[in-house]
Amino acid sequence: MENNQEFEGGYNPEDGMYYAKGSYDNEIEYNNEVICLVNHTDEYFAGLSQAMQESRFSDVHAILDELISVNQSNVNSLEELGAYEGDNTLLNTAKNYLNELNGLLENNYKKTVDMLKEGGHSQQDLVAQQEAFNTKLQDITTQLSTALQEFLDKYSEEEEEEETDFFGDMHMGMGQKEYDPNNPFLQPIHGISIEDYAAASAKLANGMTEDEVAKALGVERPQWDEANQLWQQRMQQDTDMTVIGLFGQYFGMAENHPKFQNVEGGSFETNEENLAKIKEDPAFYFELTAGMHAAYNYGIDGAQWLRDNYGLSLGEFQGVAMQWAHSPVYAAMIPQLEAKTKEWEAKFAEEMGGNVADDIEF
Repeated sequence: MENNQEFEGGYNPEDGMYYAKGSYDNEIEYNNEVICLVNHTDEYFAGLSQAMQESRFSDVHAILDELISVNQSNVNSLEELGAYEGDNTLLNTAKNYLNELNGLLENNYKKTVDMLKEGGHSQQDLVAQQEAFNTKLQDITTQLSTALQEFLDKYSEEEEEEETDFFGDMHMGMGQKEYDPNNPFLQPIHGISIEDYAAASAKLANGMTEDEVAKALGVERPQWDEANQLWQQRMQQDTDMTVIGLFGQYFGMAENHPKFQNVEGGSFETNEENLAKIKEDPAFYFELTAGMHAAYNYGIDGAQWLRDNYGLSLGEFQGVAMQWAHSPVYAAMIPQLEAKTKEWEAKFAEEMGGNVADDIEF
């Protein structure tokens, strides 16, 4: 993140963000200082993903080494910050988060990268490595999220303090681009914002149909279809993970979205076997991603194709996308996406004969 060179830290009224300053005046600032020291991984994981896609394994190791070094430096900064009024619960949890993350990067992530570089390892072994990484990362993230919430619950003088969400607070604390109104990746599509899109995806995961979603959002079905496809493209193109980060945040808040209040969705029976498979097998998830891309390119409703052929809703599929966002295993597959998509397009052409778009006269 690029900070204002004349700004020394704390709350910056010019952009409404808080930046680390190494000290604090109250419990809110202490909380923000801790957040600033633990929220710095997104840009590194974006760089890792890009390097993996391009098979730049030496760069991957260099980025990992830099992140590990930054984590250790931030542990030292946390020690300098000290306990809050003699209470070191949040301090120790934050330090543990960074130390555990370093252990994961050193002993798990690097090993996975080396296995990919060497080749010859089974998909099962690679997935096992990734699952171990994801599980542990989720555990330490939950611990930190809980500690941050409990700290504010205990010390905040504001009884009406807004409920703190770990990822939401981290975005505010570090002044990430998520809230930059000029970010082109966050501009609404046909009036559908990222918050609308995430809520719609959550509703689709719970059985609402595409037509019901479009109606709730106040758009025509073709507008929803195009917005759906373009938001997916933005997630793939946005290398700093801004869109995916906000998607995950808003996905979990779908029940509170005003456009979906009191809206009843249709029934949909999920294929639990396929749902488990896209969570466990990156190759299968990659295969279906390419299939959906090809369907849209071919003039077919990709979301409906996914439901009809694999028993998966678009919301369920996109929910799993966040799981693979930081995976070196999946990142290594991305360069083959175009070729795999063309394979699916050939299948559609063989099954249906010609591209639907070929029949449209302009």
